[in-house]
Amino acid sequence: MGHSPFFITHNIIGKVWKQLGLNYILCDPPAPAKSRPAIAKPINLWEQVPPKVRLKLQQQYKPAYSLWVYPEYYLDILDPNPSDRKNLILKILKALKWSQSEYSFWPLFILKEQKLVPDLEFFLFGLREIQPIYIFCFGPRCFNCLLPESSFEYGCFSYQQTKLLALPDFDQLLRPENQKLKDLVWKTLLEYSPR
Repeated sequence: MGHSPFFITHNIIGKVWKQLGLNYILCDPPAPAKSRPAIAKPINLWEQVPPKVRLKLQQQYKPAYSLWVYPEYYLDILDPNPSDRKNLILKILKALKWSQSEYSFWPLFILKEQKLVPDLEFFLFGLREIQPIYIFCFGPRCFNCLLPESSFEYGCFSYQQTKLLALPDFDQLLRPENQKLKDLVWKTLLEYSPR
């Protein structure tokens, strides 16, 4: 089988033509571009939450100085009854005397099939809305979802260019023998107080 003079990459003249860019002129025309599939519209994150939760979250102050996150917040919105945890949080906020613009809450866990499961996309939506300077992260469950590469310990970390303060879970704070943890939370909140 002979060598074709029209296959310009295999002879000297063809190499010169290629250097001059003629291979693009002599080559087959490019195949028509395939049409790109339509980009799916972003899921409306509000559709996944019941109206009662939606209303409560829309009432949260935005932007706020701090964002408080704990695993059971979603359940606390759904349940209108007072609980020890809710009473403790209200007691802390009352003692701090922070204005409404100085704190906000947003769920990291949502209810799916009767189970609390993390929803990082929904949390990040809230984080963008609230734009806090500090995230007060109560308990290892939230911490491990936000910073899975780090080991849980009390202290200051960074998350999405926001300072995250890892604190004990509210249920731990309800135990009377955990005075040291209560002192740690109180001292941290005072240290990072907006005033």
